[in-house]
Amino acid sequence: MAAPRKFNVFVGSETGLLKGVNTLTNKWDNINQIANADKENEIRDICSSSNFTDELYFGTRSYKVFSYDIREDCIKRVFQLENRKPNCKALKTCGENIITAGEDGVVKVWNNNHELVKEFSSGITLNSNLCCMIQSQDTQEIIATGGKETDLKVWNINNSEKALFEAKNVKNDWLNLRVPIWVLDAEFIPSTDKIVTSTGYNQVRIYDPKVQRRPVLDMTFDEFQ
Repeated sequence: MAAPRKFNVFVGSETGLLKGVNTLTNKWDNINQIANADKENEIRDICSSSNFTDELYFGTRSYKVFSYDIREDCIKRVFQLENRKPNCKALKTCGENIITAGEDGVVKVWNNNHELVKEFSSGITLNSNLCCMIQSQDTQEIIATGGKETDLKVWNINNSEKALFEAKNVKNDWLNLRVPIWVLDAEFIPSTDKIVTSTGYNQVRIYDPKVQRRPVLDMTFDEFQ
C-alpha cells in the first residue's frame, strides 16, 4: 500500500517559495529553501504533469520551471526555458510538451528537451496585457486566453493561425459607454463547450461558443459583497 501523501494542497508565493499544506492535519511547510526566496522567482502557475499523476510543475515569472514529485516529496528537476521580459504569466503541460504564456500575450510550446517548437501571439495590443491562460480538461490541445483590454479567445495549439473562438464585448452600458474588458481568470466547464470567466470589475460570465460570441450569462457583484 502506498504511503499517504504528505501534502494535499500546494501554494506558490510571490517570493518563489513553494508551500505544501495538509488540510487533514492543519499543517504546512515550505518545500524549497527559504534562502532561495526571490521575487524574480514568483510562482505564477501550478499544473500537473500530463504523463505522471504524481508530478507537478511550478512556473515562475522568470520562466524557471520546478518539477516536484508528490509521493517522494522532493523537487526532481529545475530548468530554465528562457529569461526575458515581459514575464511569464501561465504554464501548462500537453503530453511531453510545456506551454507558456507571457504577459505580452506570446504563447510558446516547448518539447521535453526544453526546445522551442512553436509560438504565436494571442492578440495583445500596446494598451493591453495577458492575465490568464487556461487549458481544457477534456482536450489538452485547447487553451483559452484573456486579459486587460483583451477579451476571451480559445485556441488549438496545433493550429494557432486563427482563434477557434473570439468573445465579443457586451453591449454599451446605460449611458451608452463602452464597457471595459479585464478578464482575470477563466475555466472550461467540464464535458461542455462552455467557459466561465471572472473579471477585475466584479463580473462573472459564461460563454457558449456554439451559441454566440457575447456571454450567455453575465452577472455583476458588489465590490465587497
